[in-house]
Amino acid sequence: MMCASQVPDDDVWRGLLEGVADVVMTLDLHGRVLSRQATGSRLSDVSDDDVTDSLILPRVHPEDVPVLLQLWSKVAGRPGEILVQNARVRHATDHECWLTVTFAAAGLDRRSDGAVVALAARVDGSGPLQLDSTSSDGFSLAASAPVGLGIYSQRSALAWANESFVELSGREPGPTSTSERFEHPVIATLEQLAAAHRDPRMGSTDPVVVLFRGRTLRVDATPSGDSGDLLVSLQDISEQVAASAARARAEATFAAAFEHSQAGIAMVTTAGVFTRVNPAFTTITGYPEDELVGTTFQQITHPDDLALDQRYVAELLAGERVSYRMEKRYIRRDGDVVWVDLRVALVSGVGNTPLHFVANVVDISERRRTEQFLRSENSELTVRASHDHLTGLPNRRLLDEQLAMRSADLDDGGFVLICDVDGFKAVNDEHGHQTGDAVLTEIANRLRDCSREGDLVARIGGDEFAVLARLGGNEEAALRLGERLVDAVRQPITVGEATVEVGLSVGIDRLRPHLEVGESIRPADQALFEVKRHGGGALMADGVEGDL
Repeated sequence: MMCASQVPDDDVWRGLLEGVADVVMTLDLHGRVLSRQATGSRLSDVSDDDVTDSLILPRVHPEDVPVLLQLWSKVAGRPGEILVQNARVRHATDHECWLTVTFAAAGLDRRSDGAVVALAARVDGSGPLQLDSTSSDGFSLAASAPVGLGIYSQRSALAWANESFVELSGREPGPTSTSERFEHPVIATLEQLAAAHRDPRMGSTDPVVVLFRGRTLRVDATPSGDSGDLLVSLQDISEQVAASAARARAEATFAAAFEHSQAGIAMVTTAGVFTRVNPAFTTITGYPEDELVGTTFQQITHPDDLALDQRYVAELLAGERVSYRMEKRYIRRDGDVVWVDLRVALVSGVGNTPLHFVANVVDISERRRTEQFLRSENSELTVRASHDHLTGLPNRRLLDEQLAMRSADLDDGGFVLICDVDGFKAVNDEHGHQTGDAVLTEIANRLRDCSREGDLVARIGGDEFAVLARLGGNEEAALRLGERLVDAVRQPITVGEATVEVGLSVGIDRLRPHLEVGESIRPADQALFEVKRHGGGALMADGVEGDL
């Protein structure tokens, strides 16, 4: 490493200038060689003319540049000031070879050619310097780093720069012009940072982002010791800025959609805790945002819907699905129940690690009410289509459906009883249709009361009824049922102030399999016709008569 600067005694300085030095140069404030005279053979790899008007710093190891800059900045323009410093210098033709050089700098009065420093250099007689791997690798990395690296001197010169810095800034090492210090984005920024480092009142020393040749560059500068020189880094952050802008646009788009969506949106942790909700979600649930955040979806989910919801969540976390959808109920803050269409997706990070859920909910309460109403209406329409509106009994349509089903069952053992009210026309004629309707309703109730659970009692015409009864094929049981029906209807019926009496004729037949509906009840109809001819009562289709 370099030794500390020191003032040589007169003998050392005299020796350097009287032939011991290998080269003597004069420099301006920026380190540009104004004159050069080689006095020895060890630095004769280039001619004096080749070196004149060039910068010496590009051949100096970057780690040694700051101290060497400090060396001549301390003596520049100060006659009598002399300092000595060791530094590593790259060989002019063998770039892998480094020499240890002792520099002696003496201040000069400013000459007409701009020289302010006389610099004598002597090469260490031990030969080429073998840099340790750390130092060598460090320089190689600095020289070839994708990040621009440079040294900006207090004299407003770019003292050293690697290839990346030159490529990004478009600026070779050397003194800067007045126009560059005001107009070149990078150089002007370095001037600004240098001033701020010298005096904090001049501005911030934080990194500065500039635009140059279509690129976004980040300029950072750090002082190098007390010299006032800056160690500079220049980084192309165009891709990061573009990515950041894209993220910002995406976040802005999401934020707008999140805030103004008519659907409720919630961010939920994997444990089910709400972390963020939009206004629509608070409207749906009735909870303000500050009450929802920190609570769990389990707390506001209807108990009957919670098990399925949690099962889907477990499947998401287990990787068995990427999303799920269900209709569920939330319990609002006011205690009301709200139906929602819930869609949940899992957001994963690196390595598919679950991060959080995004829940999207739509209030479907009105739709559910409409569906319930339609179901009720459809149910009522179905009842109306299959039941008699006066008595509430099944009508002929439902009877035919039941006959069709039962006729396909060979083991049904059922009977059909066709019933006709005797004397009903006289009731209508004497008391009117309103009384007649009341009588029919009462007859329907009596027929239903006489039948067993599972039997079907239907009104199939004006004053005609039918009973489908499962009696295990027992004809006697069928006759007894017919007789009960006759006896029940025969009893007086009181409607308002009027009391009427009617009779009932019943034709009975066993249900016959695999017959058309009309054919299956024809024998019972014939039995009914026969029994009415004899004044009423109950009669089996095969001629077995009941009590008349």
